[in-house]
Amino acid sequence: STVARFKKDERGQYGIMFALVSGVLMVSVGLSVDYARIISAKSQLTSALDAAVLSTARDITRGKIEKDEAKKLIEAFLEANLDGKRLTESNVRVSDVQIDPVTNELTASADTDVDMMFPVMNLPKVKNVAVTIGALYSERKVEVSMVLDVTGSMDEMVGGSTKISELKIAAKSAVK
Repeated sequence: STVARFKKDERGQYGIMFALVSGVLMVSVGLSVDYARIISAKSQLTSALDAAVLSTARDITRGKIEKDEAKKLIEAFLEANLDGKRLTESNVRVSDVQIDPVTNELTASADTDVDMMFPVMNLPKVKNVAVTIGALYSERKVEVSMVLDVTGSMDEMVGGSTKISELKIAAKSAVK
């Protein structure tokens, strides 16, 4: 008779269901927050490393630096482009910088560790959230020439000055 009464009594059924499901919900929320932090860190690292590699490739192309200085410059650009909150130069490592002289490609890899907000199974950090970025550089010198019209039609007045005087100003600006 006690078992029959217990079977018929429906009071508290939501409390029991909540107790059974709440553990799973808490773990799911914790894993979702940690996953979002990992994705955010990877996105920030990708943006910062992308800017660093592109800037370094540009400087190699312009002849401002030698190829053997690339890793040092990438690290400096990366440090400048980190947001400073979650990712700082102390927890981001540039692990590999390679220059392929055949394809003129500069590649760099960087990684970081992300602290877990809700550690599961005693994992306090996710190790090696890593990205690899590549950019092309050029070793060709480019020569630019300008052909300017100096015929009589350039003596016409436009807005208070002659076309030829405006052309001279534009040509000087283009050469700078």
